[in-house]
Amino acid sequence: MTPAVVPHPTLSRERERETIGETMGETATDAAPLSTRLEKAVQTLSPRNAGVTLNLVFDGETARRGTAEPTSISEGGALAAPHLLKRMPRAVDAQGQEVPAPTGLRALVRTHYLGILHDTAFKTFFSAWVTATLAPAQAGLYVSLATGLFTAPYLLLSAWAGRLADRTDKARLINRLKVVEVGLAVGGAVALALGSPWGALAVVAALGTRSAVMSPAKYSLLAERVPADKLGGANGWLELSTFLSLVVGTAVGGALASWGAGALASVGFGAAALLGWWTSRTLLTTGAPVTPPAAGSSGPAPKMPAKLVRAGLAIAFFWLLSSVIQMNIFQFGAQTLGVGTGMVTGLLTAIGLATGTGAVLAGKLSKDKVELGLVPLGAAGVALFLLDLGLFGGGSVVRAFIDLSLLSVSAGFFYIPLNAYLQQESPAEARGRFLGLANLMTFAAILGSAGVYWLLATALTLTPAAVFTASAALAVAAAVPTFWFLRGPLKDLFRRVRA
Repeated sequence: MTPAVVPHPTLSRERERETIGETMGETATDAAPLSTRLEKAVQTLSPRNAGVTLNLVFDGETARRGTAEPTSISEGGALAAPHLLKRMPRAVDAQGQEVPAPTGLRALVRTHYLGILHDTAFKTFFSAWVTATLAPAQAGLYVSLATGLFTAPYLLLSAWAGRLADRTDKARLINRLKVVEVGLAVGGAVALALGSPWGALAVVAALGTRSAVMSPAKYSLLAERVPADKLGGANGWLELSTFLSLVVGTAVGGALASWGAGALASVGFGAAALLGWWTSRTLLTTGAPVTPPAAGSSGPAPKMPAKLVRAGLAIAFFWLLSSVIQMNIFQFGAQTLGVGTGMVTGLLTAIGLATGTGAVLAGKLSKDKVELGLVPLGAAGVALFLLDLGLFGGGSVVRAFIDLSLLSVSAGFFYIPLNAYLQQESPAEARGRFLGLANLMTFAAILGSAGVYWLLATALTLTPAAVFTASAALAVAAAVPTFWFLRGPLKDLFRRVRA
């Protein structure tokens, strides 16, 4: 056996490389298999020369000659350099082509879907349950508290949740929060069995807290796992699952409440939580290795660039306008279209499904990049179809349905590229914090939408149709700067279409 090399304490790093390289012989060359270099390294390893020896193993001949720059290994840090990871053995198919590491995208989409399904179904069941069993004034108080307590954590915890996502393993954080969700499902079942509105309200607040903490981790993990040229499409599928879960959760929660099926509801909520935890386990075993968080990632967040602030504000405006439309749709159906709650529910379902469809189409059209050229087109579509709905949609349910559907598809074109851009352009070491700030903007806008709707419908006493027309004016006002700031990507999009 070759004796271990114990360098002299004053031996230079360059001479140390040469000495160890000579001892390791030909196995230090780039051509030698990694397994051979590892075996030889064991024979030469000592506490003093560990860093240089590992560099020889992974960097090969260039490190032995001392021409390679010191890596984080030679400096005593963790294995973080991406070029080292590329030299590790990878899976190959029958033709010898490298098989990319599974991203876990499907597991993330399923985990996301089941979480929102559980949240929405439980909130809807709770609202319908208290409405059916309590006096109107008391039920209204509970419903208002449920909305506020579910939303408040997004305002209070988004910045902290972003910092947490930046300094922890995001997949493991999501998995642990899904375990918490299972516990909350059990707590909800107990509250419903005891007939305790306050207990169920506490579960609603806890579900909102869990969702707020998980949100930056989910979207940061998406940007980590999915290549940049696939990020638009991945966001499209994720948002389709968002709107599907909202539609299905509302329908399921309302149906279970109308049947008085509290026990069945508890079983269903528990099943959704358990399945969500199960799918989140896949996230722990998929995805390529990721560079550990930077040492300063837990410190003050770097300043958010102006381009990302604009993207965050545009996303917040999307949700503000969406909330105003949803609040106005019931009055529009009753006063303008003259239809009942069932038809209005159908219109809301169309909005959710069409927005999800627009999200997927935006992802498909983005192809191999984040296509910001779609954003101005989406803004124009939202303004155009919202204006048509306000001026002419009141005379026909069919026309209102078409306007709302096309409006929602346009909204997907507007929202998805901006969301993907925000994820892609945020630096990895601060991505969670930037996404957390964007969440803060979004939910501040959602709360602000109540004030906007009050101003239009109550203070200005506008009819429901006129509220849509005024909302179209807001959409036009937002579309103008959108076209200005994104005129370059829009021209590039038209150029590619003509080609």
